Amino acid sequence: MKKDGTYLFDTQKAMSMGMSEGNAIKAKESFDSLTLYVKENSDNLYIKNNSDLPQVEPASKGSVMIKATIDYMKAHKTKIDNGINTAIDKIPFVKETLKERWKEAVTVYALIEALSHYTDFTGTIEDAISGAITDISPIPGYVADIIAKTITFILPI
Repeated sequence: MKKDGTYLFDTQKAMSMGMSEGNAIKAKESFDSLTLYVKENSDNLYIKNNSDLPQVEPASKGSVMIKATIDYMKAHKTKIDNGINTAIDKIPFVKETLKERWKEAVTVYALIEALSHYTDFTGTIEDAISGAITDISPIPGYVADIIAKTITFILPI
């Protein structure tokens, strides 16, 4: 906020929070045009209280991280599916038939579907992936953690 009480849109801060440069520039332009409109029409504007204003919820860092992970998983589906299958194959003391069922249940597509429902997530991406695995399959938590660790080795994080 400037000394005169007007607000400024900080594109650098928006980009540091995960917004792309193009979206940050568009957001600044929208903000600037709204600010200009309010200045020019301030006599005609009437807002009863804050509940009349649109509410904007900032994305949590975890939510931004999940979106980036989903985008990467979509782009590298085969590589990640292979990593999941390799991790499941290396789990000891589990019958091959059970491993095959787990491989059918835990796919990039299923993980993306589960992760896309996570909002306001505050943990690590490994926690999110492990939670998604246990949400979409009967795999126990300790096995889901192993698979999640394998997937995070593949992710560029």
